[in-house]
Amino acid sequence: MTINKLLVSNPTAQQVAALQTSYDDVKNYMQARFLAQAAHTMIAEEGANADLGALTPFMHITFNPFTDQLGGDAESFAKDLITKFRTGALGTDADALRVLDMFGDEIGPLGGYVAEDFLDIDRALIASVLGTAIVFEGGSTAESATMATAGIALGHGGNDTIIGSSGADALFGGAGNDSLSGGAGGNS
Repeated sequence: MTINKLLVSNPTAQQVAALQTSYDDVKNYMQARFLAQAAHTMIAEEGANADLGALTPFMHITFNPFTDQLGGDAESFAKDLITKFRTGALGTDADALRVLDMFGDEIGPLGGYVAEDFLDIDRALIASVLGTAIVFEGGSTAESATMATAGIALGHGGNDTIIGSSGADALFGGAGNDSLSGGAGGNS
């Protein structure tokens, strides 16, 4: 016996927003895994010298279907992706950051790598697209910082001393002889 019924409702704005967020999360999850697998499939079929084109940055990312984990060299991935967008006229820095955002923090603190390696990208853009809070950004001289809130600390040049917060921090010493202490949270 088949019952043919259609349930129709008028969802609230909060329900629509929640559904859109769920959809975006699933879409990003699937796209990130597809892109990582696509690059490695081409390498497997064509060899180490395969022409990956726009997929070249994704060769730095791996996907293990048995553990459902992404991994790899997140910093090289972020550098190559932004460089590919810039040199290949694939889009703006904001477009490249939106692609990085598909990976979230699953492969490392991508916002930190972008901020460390691309000083010309606006920090507010990194924060808004990648949800990255840059709590401290040093200069070329020796500096000391103790983070009051969780986020990213960038030492850059100089002999820096950076102490993380009690939350999850990503600490980047940069050039120089730096002392990094993560604090109580889960840190990288």
